[in-house]
Amino acid sequence: MPLSSGDRLKDGGIEVIGQTASGGLSAIYLARLEDGRKVVLKELVTPAIANDATKAKALELFAREAGILRTLEHHRIAKVIDFFREDSRHYLLLEHIAGVDLRRFVRDNGRQHEELVLRWMLEVADILEYLHGHVPPIVHRDLTPDNLIFTTSGGIALIDFGAANAFVSEATGTLIGKQGFMAPEQLKGHAVPESDLYALGCTMHFLLTGMDPEPLAVSTPKNLNDQVSDLCNDLVAHCTHQSAELRLSSAAAAGSRIRMILAARRSHLRLGV
Repeated sequence: MPLSSGDRLKDGGIEVIGQTASGGLSAIYLARLEDGRKVVLKELVTPAIANDATKAKALELFAREAGILRTLEHHRIAKVIDFFREDSRHYLLLEHIAGVDLRRFVRDNGRQHEELVLRWMLEVADILEYLHGHVPPIVHRDLTPDNLIFTTSGGIALIDFGAANAFVSEATGTLIGKQGFMAPEQLKGHAVPESDLYALGCTMHFLLTGMDPEPLAVSTPKNLNDQVSDLCNDLVAHCTHQSAELRLSSAAAAGSRIRMILAARRSHLRLGV
């Protein structure tokens, strides 16, 4: 049974305001701490078919991943405040970042102009560069418009980690993630940093067209939106190459490519092209 508004956890220190989303192996709630701060409560749910040994392994991996996430310090990543178990349920407590997710933003406002999409994705590339720069690299595994927030301050922030769910999926054999945004190697259970670049390209496709990309296909948004430049279309296609080895080499390379396209666009505007 899901938590209800008014339910309290951690000896009353966390009050549930209401459920905001559910799916896969998790349910998401908006909650409030004793000091009045709003937080996000993510409940992890292991499949009922999993045996006790598998559930124990899933919890071990979940706790290990949560421990790693608690060490992250980036102004565009929602911070993990705590992880705990209560009444046989497992929870992540995350910083609440005010804003609207990019899927909802596009739903309400339609496909977005290339200049804005490029500026947003430059911020996402910076987030990925930070994550992938850890040793070993932290692969997000679930970068989608649903997990990216256009904040009230005007920037982009990452609010959730599919990584915790992905570890659970490895232990339980349950596939986690949105298929249209998952790289071929990830569907085979082998996520690498380039898998996040694939998801970045898929997210660009969605923002530029207002439509989810075709699963397991090279994305070319210009086919659906003729206002997309050739340079931007080529970037999306490069990111979504079916072979990880033939994608952009890194998040830093993605950022450099985006800056180049932005500079070219501004040069054309100055010249009146």
